[in-house]
Amino acid sequence: MNLGIGLSLSSARSAGGGAAPVPGAALATIPAPSGATVFRWHPEFSTVTEVSGRATLVTDLEGNANLTKPAATTWNAPERLTDALGRKFLRFEGQEYLDVGVGLATVSSRACGWFMVGRIHKGKSSSTLFSLGSWDQASQVNGGSNLFRTVAVTNSPAMLGVGSLNSNGVNTNLAHMAMGSQLAVMGIITRTTANGGCRYFVNSIEGTYSVATQVGSGITSTTGGEVGRPPGTTPGGAEPTFAGATGGFFDCYDLYFVDGNITDAEATAIMAGFQAEWAIPETTNYAVIDGDSIFGGIAPVTAAENLAMVMTEPGSSTALPASWRVCLSAVSGSVVSSCVTRRDSSVGPLAYALSGRNVVSIMIGRNDAAAGGGSRSGANIYAGADAGANYVDLIGDAGTGYKDRGFETVVTPPIANSGNPAWIGDLRALLEDLTQFRTDTGAADATELRIASSRSILDGSSATVFDTAADATDTLYYDDAVHTTATGTAALVTGLSTPQYGLSARILATTD
Repeated sequence: MNLGIGLSLSSARSAGGGAAPVPGAALATIPAPSGATVFRWHPEFSTVTEVSGRATLVTDLEGNANLTKPAATTWNAPERLTDALGRKFLRFEGQEYLDVGVGLATVSSRACGWFMVGRIHKGKSSSTLFSLGSWDQASQVNGGSNLFRTVAVTNSPAMLGVGSLNSNGVNTNLAHMAMGSQLAVMGIITRTTANGGCRYFVNSIEGTYSVATQVGSGITSTTGGEVGRPPGTTPGGAEPTFAGATGGFFDCYDLYFVDGNITDAEATAIMAGFQAEWAIPETTNYAVIDGDSIFGGIAPVTAAENLAMVMTEPGSSTALPASWRVCLSAVSGSVVSSCVTRRDSSVGPLAYALSGRNVVSIMIGRNDAAAGGGSRSGANIYAGADAGANYVDLIGDAGTGYKDRGFETVVTPPIANSGNPAWIGDLRALLEDLTQFRTDTGAADATELRIASSRSILDGSSATVFDTAADATDTLYYDDAVHTTATGTAALVTGLSTPQYGLSARILATTD
């Protein structure tokens, strides 16, 4: 993070020594729709003013409306960060936004389009991406009904949405509409009438809403907008508070807004331009991360530091390939039956299987073992007939289990926590007896069921990290002897000095 105040104009980088060019290191020309006004904000190529590492000004490359942090706001500006490939991006983490200048004017929410190259942090939450109307300009009108956002209805992964229409209602290519945390090109276009409906785009895949559907509440004239939050509903009224407004959780590499009608062909061309510039492949493989708060991440781990974000970090040597979509579906407080509910939901994460490999990675059980979860023993959590859902049923239920749904399963036995009560040792032993575990679930071999042995992960000094009660007191990796810190979360993914036990390696593996 930069300290102090600075003004910088980013320029293109070139790869020296014959190295392959870095995707996104050169600015592509994106085709503008006929008769429309376009706006483009780019953390790398716009002029950016930073104050203590936060971007308080991002100029519009088209010269129409800059992004700024209003002086009176109580919200933060987003951080401008650099990924491992040297590319600049803006990070919005729920309490950040930027105002769109008055050059964005007379916009109809039923005749516009939003396109972004970026990453969605939170797999289980709604998140504001772009709003019409501005608190700073006292122009907010129906601020809650015209948002470009991600939407997660009960049990579903985050989906693109506009107004009240989210993309789990599309009638084409639905499997591709779950966003995940991998770098992607995403877009939404709206229509002036019901003819044609809304369109949602993820890379080159289009999802079409019902042809009789348009944005529910049309705004025919508004000035300005906001990136990263809804501006409110009363022109000139109080600024939204953190508690009263849902801010955005996303990384923005390139943002493009169109004021005007967009044909399907024009939208396809815009998406293709961004996909080529950033060399983003189609997502053909799918990883679901499910469990409770240990896998879901709670403070001090931020949304940008969760397992799915670490597993898709651009340029990381331990990230899954770019062809993998990674959705974080773990929810704080979950028990095994919660995972069964998500498994069986018609809009749950398993409803979006792709054409390649589909993998569920799971760690669950601590809440089952707690008094509120029934004080279940390790054996009961594994296969208890008297307590409802268990690991064996979750994976092996005929017709509905992970296996019969065509998903490979990677099980992480519970990490050490709070003195390692007896249930942890009992459950670990059962899960790690792979011959019996596969027999009990009906799994054939490692291609259907395998283990990510977190307690085998070693740091550089060959010491265990997640195995013993003493490990759980190490504040480098644990926050509260139960949940991991951001460093601990990353260790689960990378495996540290034993990468063969990291989640990324075990998801990709098909052998023990």
